[in-house]
Amino acid sequence: MADRFGGSARIYPSAAQALIGLKLGECKAVVDDLVLLRQIAELPEWRRYDQLLPALDYTRLTLRVAAGDRALQQRVEQFTASRDGQDALVEITQHWIDEVAFQAYVLADTLDCH
Repeated sequence: MADRFGGSARIYPSAAQALIGLKLGECKAVVDDLVLLRQIAELPEWRRYDQLLPALDYTRLTLRVAAGDRALQQRVEQFTASRDGQDALVEITQHWIDEVAFQAYVLADTLDCH
């Protein structure tokens, strides 16, 4: 990121804290999962920060679960390849996005209180 955009990295403990760092002016951009950032940018409280840089051309990440038992591993792979498994992944991802948005909201509300 530093080479591509000329910035220097600042590490935050969580995506929510990085987003609050953006609001506080501690940084000029947040680097995180594109799915998360796209959905956060659509929220009304983030309209001011909704400019997304072009995504990097990295290899797509894949979530993989490894079981110690061969039969269990086969069932896991069958489920994750199924429509139900794909729907579950979408639901889990949405839950994660909602959680980050809520944490950022709580942090912002706490920072604004006097």
